[in-house]
Amino acid sequence: MISAPPFYGEADLAAVLASADVPSLHVTTTEDTIRIPGRFSPVQDRIDVFNAIPTARKALVVFQGGSHSVFTDRSLRNGGPLNPLVKRATMEAGIAFLDLVHRSDRAPMEEWNVTWKPILAAAPVPFPVPTRQADRRRRA
Repeated sequence: MISAPPFYGEADLAAVLASADVPSLHVTTTEDTIRIPGRFSPVQDRIDVFNAIPTARKALVVFQGGSHSVFTDRSLRNGGPLNPLVKRATMEAGIAFLDLVHRSDRAPMEEWNVTWKPILAAAPVPFPVPTRQADRRRRA
């Protein structure tokens, strides 16, 4: 979920997201504030959505700097040199996350954390892989 907006009008995020049990990668920035007429949403809303999802199979990436629009193609207004880095890092985080989920391989996520550390405020923590998944991978 790239810069997931809040559930406007919903006070109990845990209840709204109680059935969310698929692995999810959440991506945001330290300056990811949504300002739309009649709506305001600080970065904490994105972190609250992440925290409310009950599954342990989730990861959160927080880039240092970059506005809500840093993920768009409007590169001149949204972070200058940071913009293409965040886009590339987001793409690579998605691939590393898929390796974690589908191949039970934590190494790509750990390597991603090292590579992109200079632009991260918070790196994703690879979640524990269930033993049966890891065993199945070794046999394949």
